[in-house]
Amino acid sequence: LTLPSCLGWIGGRPTHSLYFLGFQDEQLIHLDPHRLQPTVDTNNPDFPTSSYHSTNPRKIAISKMDPSCCIGFYLRTRDEFESWCEGIAEFSTPPDRAGKRQYPIFTICQGSGGYSSREEKDDWTRMDREDSLTENQLQSEEFVFL
Repeated sequence: LTLPSCLGWIGGRPTHSLYFLGFQDEQLIHLDPHRLQPTVDTNNPDFPTSSYHSTNPRKIAISKMDPSCCIGFYLRTRDEFESWCEGIAEFSTPPDRAGKRQYPIFTICQGSGGYSSREEKDDWTRMDREDSLTENQLQSEEFVFL
């Protein structure tokens, strides 16, 4: 949640998903997407903001969160994507505890599940520009990971 490219997490407890957008100490700050809000007319320049502001942010202890979650990232350009791929490992892999290696939250690899880029000598995050799509073939160079 501290990375500029992180959009937040979707997770929570079994049968109750939440959207986590921040943290304080060992508590995750969340929004409940199931909570209905009144419609706001944003065409009115003085529309009321009370329906989506809260004086008491909702929190859940990290220890009570189900480990199944989805983490969202937004990367605007290919360069941001390549830089993200180079630096994300330090955030996704917890430090060793009591001499035991911890599993990463996620890994980056080319291809589908079961394929590991570590088995290959090429680093797919540094594909040659000639191997990539041309500007005419791209509709957008934005990447969203969920």
